[in-house]
This record gives sequence, C-alpha cells and structure tokens, in this order.
Amino acid sequence: MLLLINEPKNRAQLFQDYSGLYAHIESCERQKHARKGTQRKAQSWVFVRHSHQRMVTYQDALTKPAANGNGADNREAKRWDVLEIVSGNPTKPVFIPLVHNLDAEPLQKNWCDHYCKAHDLDLIELADVTDFRKLKVSKK
Repeated sequence: MLLLINEPKNRAQLFQDYSGLYAHIESCERQKHARKGTQRKAQSWVFVRHSHQRMVTYQDALTKPAANGNGADNREAKRWDVLEIVSGNPTKPVFIPLVHNLDAEPLQKNWCDHYCKAHDLDLIELADVTDFRKLKVSKK
C-alpha cells in the first residue's frame, strides 16, 4: 500500500501498488498537457510499453534494411516489446527491450519514485493500513 502526500495542495491518496500510482500519475500528466493545449508535444514523463509490432513499424519507417549486415540480430530484437522511459527530459528517452525474463515492476517503481521527488510529493510505503494509524505527521 502506498500513501502519496501532496503538501502544497493539502491532499493525501492511498494506492494499492505502484501500478495504481502510475495510472494516477499518467492521468495527471494527461490532464496537465490538455490544459496547456499541447498537441503531441514530447512529454517529460513517460513510462509506456510499445508492442513489438509498433516498434517494427517505427523501425521500418526510420531505416532502410539493416545497414550493419547483422540481420539475424536485428530480426531477433524485433520480436521483443520495448519499454520507453522518460524521466523529466524528453530529449533523453531510455528504450529497454522487454525480453521474456525482464521484470518491469522495479523499473516502474523507480520511475514513480523519481516522479514524486521531482514534483515534491511525499511517497510512503505502508505494509498494511494499520501502519497508517502509527504514522506521525509533523506540522511545519
């Protein structure tokens, strides 16, 4: 269980897991860009899984047949879905092939942690709801 505290807005929200927190962050980012009227502008915070087919389409659109002569490796790499991660700087995305044994959950947790720190949000992991009763919040 996760407790997200936004002190400037005097709000606190509970989430079951990082997937729920991520869905909340993604929704907030979408609303923020909609209010600003930005249309398909590069976003500063992205954590998205692209299907193998989408990546093949991108690759085919951007490149001619493999120029490096290493066609077997390129065909194998195309079979994987790809995780795109942008953490504040849209000019430096990270692309990670999602091979069959890659656990993306720790990457999502790390991304959420970075997002919260960058936006001055306090994130507290609770083992269970009884921890919330024990939590002491200091007033400034």
